[in-house]
Formats: sequence, C-alpha cells, structure tokens
Amino acid sequence: MIAVLLGGCGSGPPLPSIVSVEPQRLSTSESVQMTVRLEGGVPLRVDYSERSAELFPLTYVSIADRKLPIVEAKEQGRLLIVELLPGLPVGPQDLRIEFQDGQQVVREKGFEVTPPLQLTGFVVEPIGPQAVETPFSITLRAVGQDAALFRSRVKLYSNNGTVEPEVSRPFEAGVLTQEITVDNIGPRPVSILVEDYVGHTGRSNEFSVSAP
Repeated sequence: MIAVLLGGCGSGPPLPSIVSVEPQRLSTSESVQMTVRLEGGVPLRVDYSERSAELFPLTYVSIADRKLPIVEAKEQGRLLIVELLPGLPVGPQDLRIEFQDGQQVVREKGFEVTPPLQLTGFVVEPIGPQAVETPFSITLRAVGQDAALFRSRVKLYSNNGTVEPEVSRPFEAGVLTQEITVDNIGPRPVSILVEDYVGHTGRSNEFSVSAP
C-alpha cells in the first residue's frame, strides 16, 4: 500500500483555517456545546493502490491545552460540535485543532473564558401530579446577580426514581423550559433536583407520579 497525506506537506494544499467559533466566550463555571467552522481543505490520506482517499481523522480540539470531546463532525470535517467543559482558565485562550498526523491549526486568542457567574441556585416552578414515563414540561430559573447571563446546561435527577434526560438543554438568559419524564410509581412523592457544574442547586416541590 502506498499512502500519502495531502493537506499541509510539500506542494499539497494548505491546512484549513478556523473561520468561526460559537459561542466565542463562556464562563469558566458553565458547560455548553461549541460549534467550530473550518474553511479550506481538510487533510486527506490518499491510497493510490486502492484508488481511494479519506479524511485524515481529527485527534482533538483544545482550549488552553485542555483537550475537549468532539461530539460530532459534519460537512466532511469542516463543522465540529465540541463539548465545552467547566473549569477552563480565565482569560483569552488559544483554540487548537490537531490531526492524527500531528498537524495543527490554531486560532490565537480565539476563545475567551470569563470568571465564574455569581449565582445562588435555581428555582423550579411548581409541578403538578404526573403520569409515569409521560413527558411533561418543567421551567427552571437561575437565581443570583448573574442569573440573566446563565446559559449552561444542568444535571437533572430525582429523590425517588430516574429523570430523563439526565442533562438539560442550555438555558437562555437564565431560564429553561423543557420536557422530562420520571419513571417511578409509588406512594412516596417525587421532587426534581437541579445542579450546575460548580455545585449550585435547586429543588422542586413534591408531586405524585401515577400510572398513565
């Protein structure tokens, strides 16, 4: 087999550039998914014996030298969905993408990590009686000085049974409404508990869950 890398070696096309990042900034206390868009040729591994070519796989995306999980790659590797994890160092940070062969593209100071948000917890709006494993909506509100800035996801669980999903969608301006289900039936009442990634919590009222 004769395999050749195209994308940044010799006379091959240049590596792609990072043209957009969304969001461009996030608090170190939050967790969301980031979209990174590339422009230009993504490195290819060409196998002349098989007359085939494949995208050279990405190894990782990193911010401040911290590797971040790639959730999904679309458009032949030019659109990346990346998991932003809490705890990144505060300040302007380089965004780096490395390919399996060691080649890298970097957007210097391409992402800003802001200080932790000043929150005191979460409020869960009142919940009435529900049916087991039947979707119902809950509304969550961040509380505190920076509540309107909160756009992270939170963890969802229950004092009695299992909640689906276990991780919420992102908040918008400190508020989130989404559907969940609970799987417990029994005489004990149920509460929904909320926790962000730095320990702020909230708890709903107790409500009953019965057979549908």
